[in-house]
Amino acid sequence: MSGREGSAGESRKWSAAYEREYPRRERFTRRLRDLLEEITERSSVDVALIEKRTKSVASFSEKIERKSGKYPDPLRDITDLSGIRIITYYLEDVARVGELIRGALTVDAFEAALNSAEVSVDRFGYASEHYIVRLGPDRSPLPEWTEFHDMRAEIQVRTVLQHAWSSVSHKVAYKREAEVPLRLRRRLSRLSALFELADEQFSQLRADTADLGSEYAHKVGEGDLGILLDGLSLEAYLRSPQVHGDLTAAAQAAGWEILGAEAEKIKDQDTRDLLSIALDLGIGKVSQLDTALNPDDLARVLGELGAEHERNAMALRATIEDLSARFLVITLGRGGGVAERTYSQRARRAMEAVRSRLRTDGSESGT
Repeated sequence: MSGREGSAGESRKWSAAYEREYPRRERFTRRLRDLLEEITERSSVDVALIEKRTKSVASFSEKIERKSGKYPDPLRDITDLSGIRIITYYLEDVARVGELIRGALTVDAFEAALNSAEVSVDRFGYASEHYIVRLGPDRSPLPEWTEFHDMRAEIQVRTVLQHAWSSVSHKVAYKREAEVPLRLRRRLSRLSALFELADEQFSQLRADTADLGSEYAHKVGEGDLGILLDGLSLEAYLRSPQVHGDLTAAAQAAGWEILGAEAEKIKDQDTRDLLSIALDLGIGKVSQLDTALNPDDLARVLGELGAEHERNAMALRATIEDLSARFLVITLGRGGGVAERTYSQRARRAMEAVRSRLRTDGSESGT
């Protein structure tokens, strides 16, 4: 039997072994993805996406045939049979995810954080980090993990922009600078630099946003409300203990149940709606919003709105942000259609009924 025939027979043997192994390998990949989702969710790192991939039998076969002789034991020596990709929004979070990986798994030190920018300096783009991992001694004995004690996986961590660069650049036939015609080399290099610069600028924008939010919070705390109304200043105003306490007390006095942290997504959307309605009503500064949201007026109007809801079998549950927006719509006008896009027809009818009743009461008291 020739050497080529022997090599082909060896490849078939390993491919058959991997085919038998594949279901367990797929379970490992899935469990590892679930673990990484869990630890990132528990942390303060905001992850855009976590992808998993188990190398197919066909891909495994092609690799061992293409690299014949490189892997004496392919099932043990090929480290990317299970692959996880973690995509972060910001550059600094790549390192933070790396810390989480090291805390949950054992990283083979000699392959930890291999960066292709280090090992292949003539490749276009800036690379993500790669970790070759296995279960640690505290996890592998656990019943739900014990069947995977001998497996390794590759975890890749990159930013959204790094992922975009990689996805687009894979469509280009050139992988290394030496392969690229000189007239195209400069253009690709400039594109690579733009992606890297954008990553750095997004990180700086994040830091600047946090600094400005702290500045707004300090000003609101000191009673300086002459700042322009925007998303950050509105958040600082609503988070002020005094403001939040006054608005909550007024709403509860009117019979409303206030939704809190359990409705975070609703609260975020209601905050955006409040900002849109306030700006549409001509409220351009935090001081103007503070004047409009008088707690005494708020309690009275929300009491009327609550009575209207009860008459129409509507629940008296909302966020402070939503109730503040409704109050502005009732007392200052419809807001040029923003309220119509924000609230259902049923809710708008309730607000209009309260506005009409307040208008009638006001005219009667003035006569």
